Amino acid sequence: MYALAAAGRCNFYISDTGNQEMNAKKKRIFDIIQIGKKDDLTSRAFDIFIVLTIITNIAVLFLETFDELNANISLADKFCESKRNKKLLQEIEYKMFFLQGEIATEKRQYFTDKSKIITDEDTRKLEKVIDEYTSKLPPVHSFILPGSSTAGAQLHICRTICRRAERLFVRLSKNVKFRPELERYINRLSDFLYIVARDEDYEDLLNSVTDDVLKIYKRYQEEKDVR
Repeated sequence: MYALAAAGRCNFYISDTGNQEMNAKKKRIFDIIQIGKKDDLTSRAFDIFIVLTIITNIAVLFLETFDELNANISLADKFCESKRNKKLLQEIEYKMFFLQGEIATEKRQYFTDKSKIITDEDTRKLEKVIDEYTSKLPPVHSFILPGSSTAGAQLHICRTICRRAERLFVRLSKNVKFRPELERYINRLSDFLYIVARDEDYEDLLNSVTDDVLKIYKRYQEEKDVR
């Protein structure tokens, strides 16, 4: 009986010791994960690892989003009725390669010295088109459906992807330094895509109205000849 009691006390001691060790391990894991332990090298290393992982994921997602945007812009230019809009979009596709290249490279200074880059002049070209198209298109007084033409609908898809890319860029730029010219260009690019979408919709409307008028005129001439 004494032996059983002693064995019980021994098991309790071992169990209690095991719980203490487990609690100590849990506390240590919590200390490592917790932010702000400057004197704890393991905790600081973990913090740096997490931050780098988040930044890398955002960067990869950002580049994938811009790749998606460029592919959709390429599709949009195939649907455009306006030759000018086709050319404008193709120029954007070309610029996007330099934009993605600068963001993806680690040696940004070397890249900007050796490669073509996005400048404020590129942004001003976008703004010039935006101002010109805004002045010539009918004013908008309410919300519009995203694209009454195929090209317009596709360009609105591009616009929404561009907005998503801009949000990712802002998040990434909190931890990675980029030239401010890039953010300005990305911001105006979505507005540019919006106004080109409106222009394509308006062009499609004019073509549709013209076709209807020609059909009516042709039918009138046929009826006149019959008489």
